Amino acid sequence: MKCVLSLIKKLFNKDTNKVEYHIDLNLSKETNWKMAEEILVLINDYRLSVGLQSIKIDKNYPSAYAVEHTKYMISVGRINHDNFGKRSEALKSRGAVRVG
Repeated sequence: MKCVLSLIKKLFNKDTNKVEYHIDLNLSKETNWKMAEEILVLINDYRLSVGLQSIKIDKNYPSAYAVEHTKYMISVGRINHDNFGKRSEALKSRGAVRVG
């Protein structure tokens, strides 16, 4: 129980009640940006065809979180959404309107 409380204290900043999720932004350098941009064109073509707004690539935090999670999935040997809530809250605390 003591360990759980310690983890909770580390995740939440006492002053703002926002999730603290530290990420190494250098991880975003591992993204294949050419492929990511090609995929984004296809996604945005579809979104526009169904009346949704296009989305933009953010080459910093979201990409670093994605690389970190990909490495995690490789380490555990399965595709998953583990810790999605933490990543989602971290992105929202940096201005993301919607994550998911």
